[in-house]
Amino acid sequence: MDKIRERSGKYIARIRKWDSYRKKNIQVAYISLETRDRKEAVARYKLIQRDEKDIKAGAILPYQFNDLYYWLNEERQSILTDITLEQAFDEFLEKYPTDIRESSVQRLRVSKLSALKVWGNCNIKDIDDLHIEIFKQHYKKLHSPFGINCNLRNIKTMLNWCLKMEYINHVPIWKKIKEPKLKPKYISEVNLALIMKLDSLSPFMKRAFAFYVSTGARRGEILEGSIEGTKLIVPPDKSKTYEERVIVLNDEQLGIALEIQKERDKHLHKGSCLKTFANKFTKAFKDSCEEIGIVIRDVEGKVVKGKRYNLHCLRHTFAIRQWIITNDILEVRDLLGHSKVTTTERYAKFKATELEPDFPIAFKVRAKVEKLRQNALLSADICLQLGTKEDNPRLLN
Repeated sequence: MDKIRERSGKYIARIRKWDSYRKKNIQVAYISLETRDRKEAVARYKLIQRDEKDIKAGAILPYQFNDLYYWLNEERQSILTDITLEQAFDEFLEKYPTDIRESSVQRLRVSKLSALKVWGNCNIKDIDDLHIEIFKQHYKKLHSPFGINCNLRNIKTMLNWCLKMEYINHVPIWKKIKEPKLKPKYISEVNLALIMKLDSLSPFMKRAFAFYVSTGARRGEILEGSIEGTKLIVPPDKSKTYEERVIVLNDEQLGIALEIQKERDKHLHKGSCLKTFANKFTKAFKDSCEEIGIVIRDVEGKVVKGKRYNLHCLRHTFAIRQWIITNDILEVRDLLGHSKVTTTERYAKFKATELEPDFPIAFKVRAKVEKLRQNALLSADICLQLGTKEDNPRLLN
């Protein structure tokens, strides 16, 4: 769109678009701003800017301008900007998320459906504090506090966008529901051994679980990353931190990684999507947890014990084992690929007395590491007291 122009003492806005066939800009519309005040003209010009794409596409036609822009009609208000919740969300999803993952867009769609279920397709201008409280009460017994807050956060993002587009005059202010600070859910060494002994679990899945628990990789990292030598490279656009993640693999881990990616390629070659392949690992792990008894369902199929057991627990298990063995939170952070150490510190909140019954092998390794560390420090102290090896020939033997 050109900058606003002055004509016959009043300002106008001119909309043009590029005609690729004729290789030139063509005029789409003139819109009078009906003011001689430049500040007011700029404010009205911004309202037109938000509709530029739709005007160029023909979704908004010139005869609708009088209803759309308040300064062109006697009522001095916009009729077309009174849009519904569903219309506002659809426009938001189309124009706003330009550089976010598809999973985030999918999460926004879930929040849209949650809002429509409670409020109906109401006018976007009618949403107030009472709507938010009704939303909280409706989902209080259906969703976790985290799930409710996640939906409300997405709704607030959409409303802030509507405020910027001047569809609404204000955004309701509300407090999020208090979320209990839950510790990461892990799999004890005994339970992990029971899973690996299940006859119902295929050898391939057992190797896959071994890969996840020994590398700390997220479910999608092996599926969307690439193998380069002995490293698993996760590109920035597939990484949770938007930075390239590198996981160094030993020979056994490398063999499993190549096997998983080979099975992935077979699955995709059949015309199936990556998500259905990833869900196979999730389902196999949940079924295994039920079979060994750490997850229990009632007669209606609802989980009554072990609700938080899922494949991601293997990543938590890896983190806790590494924390036990190294006692170095910075090293654990680097292994997990966290951008902030505060994210990793939740694994250090477990007490040793709490973890020792579940990780006896890890604590034995920790004892050996500590012994080696003490011996190394003792040797260093002796060298400092006696001098360097060059000064003491006895140290060379």
